[in-house]
Amino acid sequence: MTDMPSYPYPHPYPPIASSWQQDGTGTPEPVLVAVDGPAAQRRATVAIRLILAVPHLLALYFLGIAAFPVVVIGWLGALVTGRLPRFAASYLSGYLRWYCRAGAYLLLLTGEYPPFALGDAAYPVRLAGGSGKLNRLTVLFRVVLAIPVAIVSSLVTAGLAVIVIVAGWPATLIAGRLPASLHQSFAAVLRYVIRYLGYLYLLTGAYPSGIFGDEPAPQAPAWLQAGAYGQDVSWRLALAPGARRLAGLILALGLLTAAGEGAWAGATISAAIQRDREISQLNVAVAGFNTGVARFNAVVARHDAAVTREQQAVSQVSGAFGVLSDAHNTLFQVLNSPAADSGNCDTVSCFNVTSLPGVKAFAAFGRTVGETPVPTGSAAIAKRLIAETAGSEQDWQEMTTATSFTAIEDDATAAEKIGGKFDSDYQALITSLGNEIMTLGDEGMTLDDATTALNQEAAALSRQATALRRQATALNVKIILRTANPAS
Repeated sequence: MTDMPSYPYPHPYPPIASSWQQDGTGTPEPVLVAVDGPAAQRRATVAIRLILAVPHLLALYFLGIAAFPVVVIGWLGALVTGRLPRFAASYLSGYLRWYCRAGAYLLLLTGEYPPFALGDAAYPVRLAGGSGKLNRLTVLFRVVLAIPVAIVSSLVTAGLAVIVIVAGWPATLIAGRLPASLHQSFAAVLRYVIRYLGYLYLLTGAYPSGIFGDEPAPQAPAWLQAGAYGQDVSWRLALAPGARRLAGLILALGLLTAAGEGAWAGATISAAIQRDREISQLNVAVAGFNTGVARFNAVVARHDAAVTREQQAVSQVSGAFGVLSDAHNTLFQVLNSPAADSGNCDTVSCFNVTSLPGVKAFAAFGRTVGETPVPTGSAAIAKRLIAETAGSEQDWQEMTTATSFTAIEDDATAAEKIGGKFDSDYQALITSLGNEIMTLGDEGMTLDDATTALNQEAAALSRQATALRRQATALNVKIILRTANPAS
């Protein structure tokens, strides 16, 4: 784990010493949680507490996704070196700290809104983790060893949800604060869940405990006696008799809930075993990936760049196809609108007026074609279409200033002639864009084949992890020998 001091985080109460910190004998340190006592809370925020916590739940969802590969890499590092890598310890402890603060807020242990931060902050709920070497043998089987704690954690979580809904939330809503006995029992359950996660994430080698609180500190100094619950207020949580009974009730309710769901224990064990299998498989892939990381990264980077280019090209061509089609439909609608209908005109001025919408429509279409990026293969057609659009605009513009029917007829004839080229090149451009889309579709299929090949290569790399497993076994044997003979 990290080389930081065991409990470096500032707290309004002094951290305790004695048996909570490592005494030099190799005793593993637990993950500690300190919760301030019950305080007044605004009833309005209690009423919508779950809604207010949604941003934190979303943040924790994504942080949890990122935590999974960190745990896997950290497991591999701890298996080899006997210590959780520094970056993994920093991220996972921050994730647990955020998780703990959000959980305390949801459980009504505090009314202060949690900060959006992985680091320590001035908040009524604090978390600290120990430091030191880990036993590689327990690291290797950490998921299996954590199964009993996972079952208990699931049970108390289910029971806690019932108590919060039935008793905690209504009581806090009415009284404006969580009753002391509920506050203590909720804090104990939250701490147990956090300790379970800390153990699973290799932040500590201490097996999770303390669901019924801690024993009072022996011969505690006077300055440690005036706590929120009448005992050490820093990291020790000694439950009052009523709170201990509530903790037992929470566990019993969890058992009843599990029994009601039917075969819950078997499903939980099966899920834990499946999760262990998946983690092991990912560990194999990570180990294999590390042996060929430079070459494989280069291949993946080139592949990703090709995929990005293909996606950008598809977006460009599809966008151009849609924009030009819409612009052409608009032009067609304007030219066939009542405002541009010269069928009933019997004066030159009438023809002048009905020509104006066509001028504006061709001008707008020309701007759209000029501003719309098209692939290189369609650029020449687009250039011709822009020129023909400009010519059509000029012919219609001349009809707006014509002074005789003869001039109008000449302009209309010219417009019709260039309009034929316009229609032909517009269809050619649309056809060219359609062909581009088909070509890009073929390229996408080729990239999919490349993705399949990369997946196969990744699978081949994963087989190289066997050597690292042998190294881990050898290291575990050394740890056992050193434990049996400290002088060695």
